[in-house]
Amino acid sequence: MTVYVNFHFHLNMFYAEYTDEEVIRRFPNIYRALLDFFDRFPRIKAGWDIEATRSINYLKRVAPDVIDRINKGIEKGQFEILLDTWSFSLPAMHTGEEFDFQHRLAVKNLTKTFKRVSKGYFAQECSYHPAMPILFRRNGVDYFVIQMSAVRNLLQDVSNLDHRMHELIAYDGATTIPCVLFVTGVVEDPVAKIKQMKDSEFGDVLVVIMEDAEVLRTDVLEDYISEFDKLGYVEYVLCSDFVRSAKVGKSLALHDLTWVPGPYDYLLWVRDPWDQYLWTLNENVRQDIREAEFWIKKAKGEGVDVIEEEGELDEAKKWMLLGQNSDKLGWAPCTYKRFQGEYEYRYASEIAQIAGAVASEKIFSRMSFDWAKEPFKKYLIFNYHPYQVPEMPLNLGIRLEDRVLKMEEVVLQIGEENVLSDFTSSKLHFDGTLNEANLVYIGGLKPGEIVTAQIVKGELEMESREAFSVSENVLGNELLELQFKKGVPLRLVDKSNDTIYGGEDQPFLDSLTSFLDEENLETSPSVEVSNRGDRGVFAEVRYNRMLTNSSSISTRFRVYRGLPLLEVESQVDVRGAHAGRIEPLNLRPSIGRPRMLWRELGSHLVPLEVRDNRIFHPLVNDWFALSNDEKGLIVAGDGKIRSFKEIRDGETEISLFKAESTYSTDPMEAFRGVYQLKCIIVPFKGRLPDKYVSLARCYTMSPGIVGMTQYEGFRQVV
Repeated sequence: MTVYVNFHFHLNMFYAEYTDEEVIRRFPNIYRALLDFFDRFPRIKAGWDIEATRSINYLKRVAPDVIDRINKGIEKGQFEILLDTWSFSLPAMHTGEEFDFQHRLAVKNLTKTFKRVSKGYFAQECSYHPAMPILFRRNGVDYFVIQMSAVRNLLQDVSNLDHRMHELIAYDGATTIPCVLFVTGVVEDPVAKIKQMKDSEFGDVLVVIMEDAEVLRTDVLEDYISEFDKLGYVEYVLCSDFVRSAKVGKSLALHDLTWVPGPYDYLLWVRDPWDQYLWTLNENVRQDIREAEFWIKKAKGEGVDVIEEEGELDEAKKWMLLGQNSDKLGWAPCTYKRFQGEYEYRYASEIAQIAGAVASEKIFSRMSFDWAKEPFKKYLIFNYHPYQVPEMPLNLGIRLEDRVLKMEEVVLQIGEENVLSDFTSSKLHFDGTLNEANLVYIGGLKPGEIVTAQIVKGELEMESREAFSVSENVLGNELLELQFKKGVPLRLVDKSNDTIYGGEDQPFLDSLTSFLDEENLETSPSVEVSNRGDRGVFAEVRYNRMLTNSSSISTRFRVYRGLPLLEVESQVDVRGAHAGRIEPLNLRPSIGRPRMLWRELGSHLVPLEVRDNRIFHPLVNDWFALSNDEKGLIVAGDGKIRSFKEIRDGETEISLFKAESTYSTDPMEAFRGVYQLKCIIVPFKGRLPDKYVSLARCYTMSPGIVGMTQYEGFRQVV
């Protein structure tokens, strides 16, 4: 038997700990020393995955000799280039469209720079989920490099010495992709492992030894080679050459994992307060991009020239990908890199908004709108999704600069009809007239539909309060009911089938703050009725509780007329700055294991069966569903207010929007100020309903809104 060895170097000039100037001055000489080492050992084979934006750009400008020497190694058969994400973002966090877009960019830049690029893939942070084999295959990837210790944390029946080529099975059970396994000296001793492989039962195997090119010392490499030379059964090979002739060992069904913390846990990239802030900016950019795509597509259909806007949209997508770079997130980045991520996201939003605004203005002259004679505000509401927006709460932010309307005089018209609406928040002028408000109504939209909305003065007919039951003990409509006991949200009841979520010894919902410098308070919550449903849209109760001496939570629970959902809007207020943990929404739904968990990953609805009593943190994309044979729940968050990319799944408790100070001494990870979130909870029974999946998607990414300024002769008035 032969143990084949391949060294793999991860070249990343983003690097979390350093500014761009420090990277430019520091790293090229490190790469040169590494290449000097390979000049001395020409029989050693190595792969490189090289970040294709900043790193290639900087090297071409300040160290073109590094690229030239790598290319010479490629020509000699000593080196090969493996694929990775374009900006070293986490591929598991992309939508399917984003993955395809950035992959094309990466391949284009790598093939333009290097003599030859293989079709192997090394994912940033070894990021993986069970839809990725599908993404890989449709983009022409031949194999994937993954960490052995992460695999074994999930699948203990895989021997630590079994470094054969295996295959990863996608969640669909049909799509597969070969994988080879790497080790790193950060986690285990490659020399000790390879010594154990003598006369292994697995035959010929490949051990990929992976290290960051920026930190590996060449004397360590030399020690490895010296030890391997003593064994007599070690040879050096490129990964692609091994894969080309290897047979598949095992078929592996893996779930979410990364290489650093292990399986089910993306804590270094999604969990500290700044991470969640950046991912929230990311969701806002995603919506801006989708809205711009809607108007550009519509303009092209009208024969309007939008070439410049299409270019702007591509630039917005690139800047968003730069913001997604994992070194901007909680991998102990310097403050400079964290703010750089914020800048990149905000610039992406700006470009996308400009592209969408220009494209839409180019076609408004060809459109007719049915406006009232004297509306105070005019809007277009449009569905950019390729599917229907089901009946759901739709929000309209309004601002009245002139003191013209009292709240009771506000009437919302959709098209030509008056519709019931109500205020979830409002701000008044000094004379009691309305200044700003969030107006909510219940509505839906067909795919691609555009409707007019306008604020007029009038008197809306009120609906009967009988649609709601609301008190300090209960909040409900005809479909569901949230019950309180001594201020605690005790249980949620689905009235359609009398299914109960939560119970006497397991309150349905609670919140927790745990700061390192403060004790938790065992205070009783207070509940008050804040909206009795007089305008016929929703009823609301407000829950308040002190969590620590410096933090409190205020949560508003809402039920809507005719809708089978509970809306939860929370605000945690923190005085001062504190390291620790906030869990603003812990659900105890009494949905026991075994149960199914659905997440939208890579634009695929990915199921996961959860059987044992392990606590883990699966990836989600701002919504998820879970169910067993008895009952189920969908939870969807408004990603533009607070995005959540994981949940903590315990045996009896599901925690959403959890944030913690991974590095407690880093002031950027301290909790301070206001921490907001908003989500809906929808009970169901039996099979996951398609209409609820659409509801969850549309709640996380709500329909677009354009504020209109009427000018007769340009925008036609019917």
